[in-house]
Amino acid sequence: MNFLEVKDLTLGLKGAYLPLVEKVSFSLKKGQTLGIVGESGCGKSLTGLSLLRLFPPGIIPYQGNIFLDGLSLFEIPERELYKIRGKRIAIILQDPLTALNPVLTIEEQVEEVLKVHFNFSKKERRERIYQLLSEVGIAEPKIRARSYPHELSGGLRQRAMIAMALAGNPEILIADEPTTALDPTLQIQILELLKILKEERQLTLIFITHDLALVRYLADQIAVFYAGEIVEIAPTEVLFQNPLHPYTQTLISIFEKVEVPLKTLPVNLLNKPKGCRYGERCFLDCKEGHKEHPELLQINSFHRVRCWKYV
Repeated sequence: MNFLEVKDLTLGLKGAYLPLVEKVSFSLKKGQTLGIVGESGCGKSLTGLSLLRLFPPGIIPYQGNIFLDGLSLFEIPERELYKIRGKRIAIILQDPLTALNPVLTIEEQVEEVLKVHFNFSKKERRERIYQLLSEVGIAEPKIRARSYPHELSGGLRQRAMIAMALAGNPEILIADEPTTALDPTLQIQILELLKILKEERQLTLIFITHDLALVRYLADQIAVFYAGEIVEIAPTEVLFQNPLHPYTQTLISIFEKVEVPLKTLPVNLLNKPKGCRYGERCFLDCKEGHKEHPELLQINSFHRVRCWKYV
């Protein structure tokens, strides 16, 4: 049985049927890493938040379900979900400066997680905080723990966010664009840290990014999102060696520094075309794509793609 299974996840605006994430399905075994890649606004982060049943204001689930080790996360009561958030599933948000509370020290913020999920004494909590900060590569943890977010560099803030996410000893860690605000050197350091933590803690990791180089380094498999849906999903090296969807092919060409400009702007999710959502930007220009929306096809046991070319 898969450890995490997302089935036909569809999310959209409350009060009108306007899907922003549509029929997203994927599964992970324990210890695997899934990379979710795509442009801004394609539904990557919304999908990640849904694993914690956290929806931005005005967004509701229309259909689908998420199963954690066989347990339906969409059917359990909120009080049960409260025990799962931070404990079994945790998330690292992309901007630690806004995600961290500016009026609380790092120690106070990590301590909140420990208070919710563990019956530790004050002394045990403090020791655990120092241990976590040290584990994520923060030197002088006793001093840094007393710092406020604005007193730390971007790299240290992100490490503090990772320490908070790890405080509940989660089984699944969602990293939502964790290196976006960092310079290339710090990006590499955070990636190395995530890779080490994944192996040491045997984490199941979901890494959300727009950067193919980062996702190739970490992921066992990759789901390519476009306009709120998965257009291709495959093991990482299979995807890079044999990309099937025109959008994936273009992304990899850009990644390999081949001049393949994307035509037009991304599709407006509030006014999606009847046919293929990538149609206006696609170099194939197939007739079927202008008329009907393609389904996600099973090419083989490990590769799926949404394109009329493979029907």
